[in-house]
Amino acid sequence: MGPPLRARCGDLADDDVGDSLSLRSSDAIRRTFGDDVPSVPSFNDAHGTSRTPLRMVDQAAGLADARGL
Repeated sequence: MGPPLRARCGDLADDDVGDSLSLRSSDAIRRTFGDDVPSVPSFNDAHGTSRTPLRMVDQAAGLADARGL
């Protein structure tokens, strides 16, 4: 699995980590679907299955990794 989130995120406060990960999710969604998506929860709710939202989680993880989070 890898080190706990706190260890991987260094000196970031818990709120900063959550905000940063939420921003990466929004970034991944908007890169694929454009700026018409108002929020991550509304994006998730708009899909009947979990396939597309989980794909966006994978892309968000890649963006977070690229930024060292």
